Amino acid sequence: MQRHLGREVREGLSWTYRHPTLGPLAVSTHVWFLANAAGFTALTLVALRVMGLSAAAFGLVVAAGGMAGLVGATIAPAVGRRLGTGRAILATRSVHPVGWILVAAAPAHSAGVVLLGTALVLQGLAMGVENANDTGYWQTVTPDRLLGRANVTRRAVNRSAGALGAVLGGAALGLFDEQPVLLGVAALSAVSALIVGRSRVRAVRMA
Repeated sequence: MQRHLGREVREGLSWTYRHPTLGPLAVSTHVWFLANAAGFTALTLVALRVMGLSAAAFGLVVAAGGMAGLVGATIAPAVGRRLGTGRAILATRSVHPVGWILVAAAPAHSAGVVLLGTALVLQGLAMGVENANDTGYWQTVTPDRLLGRANVTRRAVNRSAGALGAVLGGAALGLFDEQPVLLGVAALSAVSALIVGRSRVRAVRMA
């Protein structure tokens, strides 16, 4: 049968957003990408300009978050089995608002670098656990025939949300101080978690 790009795109959109659990999970992820990109735009300014960290010191803090992500990915299967896939995703998405609140508090605190590092490590762990369980669930639920179409749909919107978040974060920093912007990011991250918490996703458990 001859393939038709438009039909395949529509199939990917329909499967992704009409599914009772994948739909809310996709929207929650889009919101997370929007918030995370805006937050990291503000985070860079806070670390380098407000807190006065050197580029090397900031790089080490970010690297600590990356290492925490590897740890999170390693323990992700165990966390998913223990809590259930949906609750693991909800728990990890609930960590991100806390992380952004810590970043917002860092410049005004004597232990600011510690708070900043703690925030990035917490978020790295959360992302590692979350991504493995989220992606595993998508791969399990989606039929092989639709897997490529659904993944392209979701990732395209995720990356677009991330690009928009970076622009909005930069624009917000031109209008407001860093702390209100970061607290706004925390609130948006909480919305991402709330979408999961109020949907069927929270009850999902993979065998």
